[in-house]
Amino acid sequence: MAVTWVLLANGVAGRVLEIKNNKEIFEAKNFSHPRTAKKDVIKVLENPEALAAGIKNMPVTPAIDYSGEMEKHERQVFAKEIANYIIKSFGQNRFNKLIVVASRQVLGELRKEWPNTVKKLIEHELDKDFLAQKLSDEELLAQIRDDLGLLSF
Repeated sequence: MAVTWVLLANGVAGRVLEIKNNKEIFEAKNFSHPRTAKKDVIKVLENPEALAAGIKNMPVTPAIDYSGEMEKHERQVFAKEIANYIIKSFGQNRFNKLIVVASRQVLGELRKEWPNTVKKLIEHELDKDFLAQKLSDEELLAQIRDDLGLLSF
């Protein structure tokens, strides 16, 4: 059975859609990494009550001077988390083909994480962030097919 995974990711969220036989679609995995969002880091660092409330509930260490490096680091951590899931799932023979649709920065980080075995499975890459749009799974896949010029997956 032909199983294609479509990975959608940006710096704070990710989804894996599984497509069986070009028609059955379901979500195989949902990722979340809110610490990448710059506004969340700044909000915590600028709020003394949040600092006093407890370090364990904070997304970052308060001693960090946020200058953009934290956001980059968190994006790398998130890309590694996603890549590890894909690598593990490939080892379990859960999919035959992979299509990667991610924001430009996350796509670059993912490329650094893929081993050659996964790189060979990647059918297409698209540097777009579709997660911010409120589209159904079918609408998402239709948009990706249009952007890649595909008739089907």
